[in-house]
Amino acid sequence: MLDVLLSVQAVPTAPKSEGTAASVPNPQFTPEKKREPNYQVELDYTAVLVPDSERPPGFESNTRSINVWLKGDDQILSQVDRVTYFLHPTFNPSVVTRYSAEDKFKLSFSAWGQFELKTKVYFRDGKVRDVSRYLSFY
Repeated sequence: MLDVLLSVQAVPTAPKSEGTAASVPNPQFTPEKKREPNYQVELDYTAVLVPDSERPPGFESNTRSINVWLKGDDQILSQVDRVTYFLHPTFNPSVVTRYSAEDKFKLSFSAWGQFELKTKVYFRDGKVRDVSRYLSFY
């Protein structure tokens, strides 16, 4: 019988340590599940003085005509489903929702004084952002 001697050579490997490149994640790679859209939106407004002669009866003290809208990049605004405005409780109604992206979810009203206008901005992906702006017109 012929004896056959087989030799297997082991391939040398470097010992694993915590400082090796294999254990450090690529800083340019972010797994999809951790990425969240960064929706940068804010409220913008105009307030125009309404002449005494043009104020409707019962609303003579409302000295300003106000337009409020959502301001942001067009790509971000296209992701907005609706905006709910929370006006001062003296308004009737004091909670109003706008669905029109064409006019940037604009809300128009007349008022006097000052108050914090709060909103909830609802995005198509289910995210909700609270956005507010202090309004003052005397």
